[in-house]
Amino acid sequence: MLLDCYTTNVRRYIPPTVFASAAISLLNGCGEPKYSAWEVSLDETTGVKYLFSAADATRSSPVFMGIQGREPTTADAAFQMRLIRRWVAAHAPEDSTFAYWASDECGLKRKGEFPGCHIFAINLPGTNKAVEFYFYGGNWPFPNK
Repeated sequence: MLLDCYTTNVRRYIPPTVFASAAISLLNGCGEPKYSAWEVSLDETTGVKYLFSAADATRSSPVFMGIQGREPTTADAAFQMRLIRRWVAAHAPEDSTFAYWASDECGLKRKGEFPGCHIFAINLPGTNKAVEFYFYGGNWPFPNK
């Protein structure tokens, strides 16, 4: 009954074309991320599982990295670049080559975190086309020097 009243009143004041346009706008770009969630272990950190989120690996949908059961520490930060290289090696087309490593501001920001992204770019095989993979770094502490 309440739902019928709501939809009747909303329909009365907002034309169906506006609903359709809003729905298309909201859903545009939605769907399954290009890359599935993934996890990996390193020989040097026995028993630690590093987690990677499902994402498009783009500026607006970067891969988030974490550690199963706890927050990353400054000691973990020493492995961050190696973890990113492992992810790229597992997801890049075979015979890709390294193009460049960079940093940029991500297209999103989480409260209390610096919105920085690491960018690992590869050259696609047989082309000069570079493809960038974005990894959110704001949830990782800076390593001690």
